[in-house]
Amino acid sequence: MTDGTRLNLGTDGDMAATDDISDAGVANGHKVQRVKAGWGTDGGYKDPNHTTPLPVDAYSEVTGLSAGGVLLVPKFAVIQVNTSGNNTIVSGVTDKKIRVLSYVISASGAVNVKWVSGTTPDKSGLLYISQTGGFVSGYCSVGHLETAASADLTLNLSANVAVGGHLTYVEIP
Repeated sequence: MTDGTRLNLGTDGDMAATDDISDAGVANGHKVQRVKAGWGTDGGYKDPNHTTPLPVDAYSEVTGLSAGGVLLVPKFAVIQVNTSGNNTIVSGVTDKKIRVLSYVISASGAVNVKWVSGTTPDKSGLLYISQTGGFVSGYCSVGHLETAASADLTLNLSANVAVGGHLTYVEIP
């Protein structure tokens, strides 16, 4: 059978989008009406596939976050550093980016901190923490920042001050 079905007899009748099913299933050998599950402008249509995926926002699940149909399981890291310069918080994973979803930072003294991908480039501006101060980033499902692929997530301190906290992150392919 050919795809498509003419709704009215004759050569000028409207066509309905159908698909001839040939796999071993309930509809084998039958036509199934196609409905617009794809996307596009008025009069246009794109079938969802790997090269033209259906535009969908990431959504949160109880066990993880989905991005492009891939389940990303949140991971957690402790922040406990006290040395001026770059301090590794999460070690890089081969061919994956580290995307930070939320973090909490506090300091025992005045210090400026910034997030860095590996040893460079900066992933945030300077965050100014006063004596016994700190802050909470809040949760962001698309992430506050991310490293380059395979790079460590590091926290750069402007001085030798004890900085602590924790963060939630996912590894993005």
